[in-house]
Amino acid sequence: MKTKITICILLFGVFVNAQIRVQYELNYIMDSTTNYVEQEIFNLDIEQNKSLFYPTALASMDSLVNADNYLYNNNVVEPKLDYMIEKNNDELFFDEAIALNIFHIKEPRILKWEIIPNSIDSIEQFKVQKAETRFGGRKWIAYYTSEIPYSEGPYKFKGLPGLILKVHDQNKDYIFDLIAIKQIKEIFEFTFHEKIGVRKVDMDFLEYKKFLSEVETNPKVIAYLMTGNYNVELPTELSQQFVERYKQEKIKKNNPIELSLDE
Repeated sequence: MKTKITICILLFGVFVNAQIRVQYELNYIMDSTTNYVEQEIFNLDIEQNKSLFYPTALASMDSLVNADNYLYNNNVVEPKLDYMIEKNNDELFFDEAIALNIFHIKEPRILKWEIIPNSIDSIEQFKVQKAETRFGGRKWIAYYTSEIPYSEGPYKFKGLPGLILKVHDQNKDYIFDLIAIKQIKEIFEFTFHEKIGVRKVDMDFLEYKKFLSEVETNPKVIAYLMTGNYNVELPTELSQQFVERYKQEKIKKNNPIELSLDE
């Protein structure tokens, strides 16, 4: 198994209790009707009991917004995927962006890994072992190394006895590859949401599932997404335009990383 990893930490002992940034390259197929492979780069910032997973492009946006350069900078690259995953001890929270809203949701589903015996391989200089799980309607295959003693990985993947260097679904529609590791002083902190008028809302997972099921049909849900108020009566034409845009986005993104919220 071959890949190219840039290691900016020279001594194994530095990994212990260090704050590190692990960078992953994601190659993915969002539209199954075209099989076009897209790419996004993510950071996973890790310290002793918590981590933050986010697109590198989103971090660049945050820096520009806070420097008041966002609206005037033609070179801004917005992330195609805005996964934001926060792991804190045994809890995991994820952010879901819809319109001018970011919903902050606690993930109740727990990964149950099966470590495959006699599956030792290597990625660069690291010895890895294979593990499998089911999550989000897909079967996932991961390769982790106990040589980097963090029970962490990209996206919502965690819980193995070592850092995940590679993970992909069975069909290889989504493939995460570790490409770099370096030591950092602190986990990145995002602060740009308020400056660009985005609402951040805590939401229960079951409420979130119900909310998603009603986006196309419930006028109150549509009103909330557009105004932040369930009780606003929007003009019918405006609501219809919003629903149509939402449907078109779903058609283009017909192969999301999670095919189901029930698994």
